[in-house]
Amino acid sequence: MRKLLDDYFDFSKREFNGLVVLIVLILLIGVVPCVYEYVNPETDNSLVEHLAIKRFIRYKQVNATIEYRKQHGNYSNIADLNKVAILNRETVECLAPYLTF
Repeated sequence: MRKLLDDYFDFSKREFNGLVVLIVLILLIGVVPCVYEYVNPETDNSLVEHLAIKRFIRYKQVNATIEYRKQHGNYSNIADLNKVAILNRETVECLAPYLTF
């Protein structure tokens, strides 16, 4: 590759190595997010985590809803959230406007 570039540009060995490192870094920056997304796909519980950040529900309640979903499958309606032991009826009613099934 260096011989090919030397036909058009005048590179020293040091400049060429710096160019190679720069190209590798650019490729890594482009590839790493794709690999991370493949290894750790985003789950559909991002709304629940968002609501926990907004202080609608506590983090323990978030974990309970995620674990319940892993064990029993996706929620089909608002009544399924009432089956989570740590969520009371008032909390479920507070979350109802933000959820779609």
